[in-house]
Amino acid sequence: RPVGHRRQGRWQTARRACGRHAAAEHPRVREPVALCRCGSGRQARRTRRAREAFYTGVNQLLAGDWLNSEKSLLASLHAADAPHLGHLAAALAAHGQHDPDKRDDYLARAAEQQPEGSQAADLTRARLQLLDNQTEQALATLAQVRARQPDQAEAMRLTLEACRKLRDWPGLTRLL
Repeated sequence: RPVGHRRQGRWQTARRACGRHAAAEHPRVREPVALCRCGSGRQARRTRRAREAFYTGVNQLLAGDWLNSEKSLLASLHAADAPHLGHLAAALAAHGQHDPDKRDDYLARAAEQQPEGSQAADLTRARLQLLDNQTEQALATLAQVRARQPDQAEAMRLTLEACRKLRDWPGLTRLL
């Protein structure tokens, strides 16, 4: 299958260059926008399919189709650009299915995928624990986040919400 069509001595296509060659430096292309023929087509297709599965999964998640959302999100993880986001979304889908074990497993995987992103996993865990009325566990999770980053605004907001749910007025005044 040809990469593009040849017109006036130039290859033209609307596709991106491969990861090995910059578009302008590609050995077979004279124009800056081109697709490489150096064997990355299969990987590009895998990445595109993974991205499409991720978008489908997020759309299904927002529509409340928890089971199909989880399946699509898990299918997108093998070649995803940011697998930790897929794990976080899969945790939300598992929470929607009332499966806390799978939810916690996905959150742990998200924290492993991107250690600096463990804050996002911990905040998501705390949010979901608050939704499940596991307020004490949410406070413990939020204490870990606040120990790493004391001025994190979302952690403080969720801590305030947890203290209100527990009617922990001394804890609430300590935060303020």
